[in-house]
Amino acid sequence: MKELFNLIKNKDNVDIEPIKYSGDKLSEKMKDIPQFLPKKNFSFYIVGLPKSGKSTILNSLLCGDGRKIRNQNKNKPKFYYKQFDKVFIFSPSIATQEKPFKLPPDQIYNDYLPEILEDIITELKEDDNKNCCFLFDDVIKSLNRNGGENSRILHKLLLNRRHILFNPNDEDEENISGCSSVITSQRYNLLPAYIRQSGISHLILLKVNSQKDLIGIWEEVATEMPFQKFKNICKFCWKDAHNFLYIILGESIDKKFHKNFDLIDINEDYLED
Repeated sequence: MKELFNLIKNKDNVDIEPIKYSGDKLSEKMKDIPQFLPKKNFSFYIVGLPKSGKSTILNSLLCGDGRKIRNQNKNKPKFYYKQFDKVFIFSPSIATQEKPFKLPPDQIYNDYLPEILEDIITELKEDDNKNCCFLFDDVIKSLNRNGGENSRILHKLLLNRRHILFNPNDEDEENISGCSSVITSQRYNLLPAYIRQSGISHLILLKVNSQKDLIGIWEEVATEMPFQKFKNICKFCWKDAHNFLYIILGESIDKKFHKNFDLIDINEDYLED
């Protein structure tokens, strides 16, 4: 891509050096996480109507163990299987799944309560550094209670995910601090706007039937292109059942939009009206 502008370098050749944080440290096994997926400290927002495939995606991301596919010379995907030291689940429906998550009972809650999340954060920060994941499945109503106050601690967790669980007193360099989250919803705009716009790093969209909802999503995450062009990308992703549009928020246009986890190669001319 041809650059639009030329630079005149400052005569003293000064640059800003990035600061390194302990929360960005990766283990060797994290480097095996598939391409286009975040290694750690992510916040996924998965949106889809009932029976659209949200639960399948959740189980694949957290439980896909990479086992060999019968009668085929390949393995199933292995995403975040055994990447986390602890996983905490807030979900009223998780117990009804045919394949429940194999977690200790004290890490599974049948609803979201801000006090519980705050206690967990406090305990983890005082413990050895751990790479943790929080799953908020179908708890949007609970997040929106008390005039939205219930979601404040969640917002804090998402905004400060690189640092919030880090214990500076843990001197064991083998211990790695990390905080990742997955939130699910049946509709995009049910999650408070301030969380959507500042706390989410990656968005997975299953088929959206409402034009009004789709316009709202475009206005928040895809205004690099005209609405009709975004709608065409959605149609391309959703033409097969249970396929999804995966968006890496904050990424440049050439790396941002994916069908499932395959990058969509968008020509620069496509973005024009």
